[in-house]
Amino acid sequence: MTTKALIIAATAAAAIVGLAAPDAAEAKRSRGKDVIEKHYITDGPVKGFSGFAGGYYCDYRRVPNRKCTLLPNGQEKCVIVNWTLTQACY
Repeated sequence: MTTKALIIAATAAAAIVGLAAPDAAEAKRSRGKDVIEKHYITDGPVKGFSGFAGGYYCDYRRVPNRKCTLLPNGQEKCVIVNWTLTQACY
């Protein structure tokens, strides 16, 4: 199994397992249901789980994490160092 496939499988499994026993620190109250949100740091952009699971709708977003440096001419140069995958179920 490739690293990317392993991350995708782990993300989907974590989303489904997280629905069964959500951490109190990660859950927020919204319209009588818990909102479960988990964050994963990855080397590259990966897809999460989108769809219905256990009476919840789950979706994800990918955000690049950048490291910026100031060049001698005053301009800023930024490079993507890793990605944050946020999986949310509500």
